Amino acid sequence: MFFLRVYDFNYALAYSYAKGDSVCLSLDARAQAEPLHRHEYYELSYIYHGKGVHVINGISYPVEKGSLILMSKKDSHSFYSLNEFSMINCCFISRKKLNYFPVDESTSIISLNEDTEKEVEAIIKTIEIELKQKEKNYEYVIQSSIDLLLLLFNRSSNSKITAEPIWSDLLAYISDNYATVTFQDALKIMNMSKSNFCRKFRNQFSVSFLTYVNQIRIKSAQRLLTTTTMTLSEISEQIGYGSNLCRFHEDFKKF
Repeated sequence: MFFLRVYDFNYALAYSYAKGDSVCLSLDARAQAEPLHRHEYYELSYIYHGKGVHVINGISYPVEKGSLILMSKKDSHSFYSLNEFSMINCCFISRKKLNYFPVDESTSIISLNEDTEKEVEAIIKTIEIELKQKEKNYEYVIQSSIDLLLLLFNRSSNSKITAEPIWSDLLAYISDNYATVTFQDALKIMNMSKSNFCRKFRNQFSVSFLTYVNQIRIKSAQRLLTTTTMTLSEISEQIGYGSNLCRFHEDFKKF
């Protein structure tokens, strides 16, 4: 049975490099893959290096350096790398005092121009400094900084990134069933021959289908090791390696 992971704000704090009571910054550097999950907080993600694909509510979007993603608490998403995919996440609990948060809380992904990229990076740096130094009234500086990020986001709304629907059904299925998904499942969903599927999948994702699935499995294992008391044998069973601990250990070191 599949269970959607739901991360609370304490989880975000545990993986942050700069944090306050209701705002934090986390880093996904050279990320490979992240299984499907949802947050109990809002998240602004800025892609600062490489290329990848973000799957939000079952739809895949190509993202790269300069992409900015706004996700609400209702969104489920996962992502995977195509080329040294790295991003910074600004996570925050409340939107009450933010003037430029979209009224409908709709998820959007935009592509920033070079000048706006520099502005966004400078604002994120300001948030980092304020969170670390915590000088007088730092909360108001952070609140204003997030508002400015949202303002830049709204101004760039004419540069929205379009979806890549061809892979959406398969990626959503893998996110939901990574422990049990098979190669034959993929062929059936995509309605392709084996050779055609293998060629197109590797061209799109830069890895084989099995490697992609195992990356997601190992990422899930890493999360389970840090957030549960499950044994390695139990984790191996849950993520799809069964009792093959040798293979599980090999892939864990590899990814």
